[in-house]
Amino acid sequence: MYPKEKDSRKSDNKRWGNRFIDKMDLASCNEELVVKGEFLLPIEMFDNWFEELNEMNEGKKGRPHKFSQSFIELQAIWHQRLDYRSLEGIAMMLEKLDLIPHHDDYTTIWYRMHDMRPKIKLPTYDEVEAGSDGTGFKTGNSGEYMTFVYGKIRRKYVKVTITADVKSKKLLAVDEKIEGGSEPKVAAKYIELLKENGIKLKKFYSDNW
Repeated sequence: MYPKEKDSRKSDNKRWGNRFIDKMDLASCNEELVVKGEFLLPIEMFDNWFEELNEMNEGKKGRPHKFSQSFIELQAIWHQRLDYRSLEGIAMMLEKLDLIPHHDDYTTIWYRMHDMRPKIKLPTYDEVEAGSDGTGFKTGNSGEYMTFVYGKIRRKYVKVTITADVKSKKLLAVDEKIEGGSEPKVAAKYIELLKENGIKLKKFYSDNW
């Protein structure tokens, strides 16, 4: 019978170093991921579809709008990962689920998105729970064709960091830079902006702090 091996993790073996203590708050981490999913599909916006359209079309000359601005803005968020025809497919499924009265085609989506001039309105209430996160986007999508024609080249990317109210899902700030940029520094800048506008920060979420 072989002797039982000693668990080196419980010994004073210098090779393993200090024992790792996981301080991650799993409950908060799970909540952040759930809120992220809610942000991508805020179905409560469909309840105000016709009210928003009535406001948009009031006094408008020419053909009236058929799709609310909130829905176009939501599609613009999806467009960061999906092409215009895929957006049309999602809209078709939302129509089949009776969440929207009719769907917009990819041409309409393109025109409405390119006419957008986004503005950020800070909340009017006194206290928020905010979160900040960043991601990078390639400045070109030529992909393998560029590599095939010109060889492997280093392409620049755009880094975007957003800060939002995690409860209401309202955008608070956006920062964009061509390569680089520290997410913690950007987040700290907008925390100060909220304070300057008299908004108390109850809690702040970030995966870089």
